Amino acid sequence: MMALHLDIYRSDWNDSANIFHGREYITVVNIPGPSEPQPNDAVALLEQHAPGACRLVPAELIGSEWKPLEGMTNGGTYAATSDSRFNETMRELLGSNFYGAVAVHDRLHWNFEAAN
Repeated sequence: MMALHLDIYRSDWNDSANIFHGREYITVVNIPGPSEPQPNDAVALLEQHAPGACRLVPAELIGSEWKPLEGMTNGGTYAATSDSRFNETMRELLGSNFYGAVAVHDRLHWNFEAAN
């Protein structure tokens, strides 16, 4: 499986509640690229989650008990690359040109109703 590496951008605040805490890049496995995912990589999937918006979610959570749309939030982390394959994939998903970074939804939030 080929994948694309995206650089992580965040403020100096790097909260350990973020699944990709301490990582410098994300390996996106649903964008064709020159890299093979390695066992210790932070692996994510790019998905469109609202009209005109995409996000990256940890691949390990897809198909698990977590529903990423309801269970994941952005903890202030973004990812981008200068590789044109990223922009081409974004254009396919969104139907328009894209340039910039994408929110990384790697922060679990508490379901307060279930906790009480």
